[in-house]
Amino acid sequence: YYVCLHSVLLEEALLNAVTEGREGKGCVVVFSSGNAAKNRMVVDYPACFTPELLVVGSINAQEKKSTFSGYGSTLDVVAPGEDIYLTMYGDSYIIDSGTSFAAPHVSAIASLMLSVNPTLTRKEVVDIIESTTQKVGDYDYIDYGFASPNGSRHVSVGYGLVDAHAAVEYAANMYIQNKIYSVPDGPAVERAHTIYAGYAVTDSKA
Repeated sequence: YYVCLHSVLLEEALLNAVTEGREGKGCVVVFSSGNAAKNRMVVDYPACFTPELLVVGSINAQEKKSTFSGYGSTLDVVAPGEDIYLTMYGDSYIIDSGTSFAAPHVSAIASLMLSVNPTLTRKEVVDIIESTTQKVGDYDYIDYGFASPNGSRHVSVGYGLVDAHAAVEYAANMYIQNKIYSVPDGPAVERAHTIYAGYAVTDSKA
């Protein structure tokens, strides 16, 4: 039996962050999927309340979903969250597990992406993280079309295991949007969605 209490104030704050944060670019809000899965499909609140959040589950060293990790259609990606070596107060260390240890991997990736390309919108950061994942395990990943815009996914692991190198590299190779881009040996293109390194960027067609 699973009780989910909702907070209108919390939901309004989260929606405001993802839409109005970073001067309109949107904040990347990362949530863990929770540790209440066991033998039932569930993602903890508030991670499950809107698709605008980036929801992270846990996998183990065998690239399988951790048994405790929340899962379902609202799960986006997974990261290591089982048997994690952690620092503790008092100059000590412990080994612990939980989706709360998986989510920081993804928060760090988003931060690294914005450090190399601060012009990215929230949606662009999320799309890049999801589309550059590794398809781990023997899961039957399915392309749900509009329901999975960044590739095939599975309810247990979402789009797959996050890939920090691939995501940051992709972000670094994108130039500022809504400018005039001159393509080598080609015409200038206005408002190009994605321009990669190697293209010349100017503020005019001259």
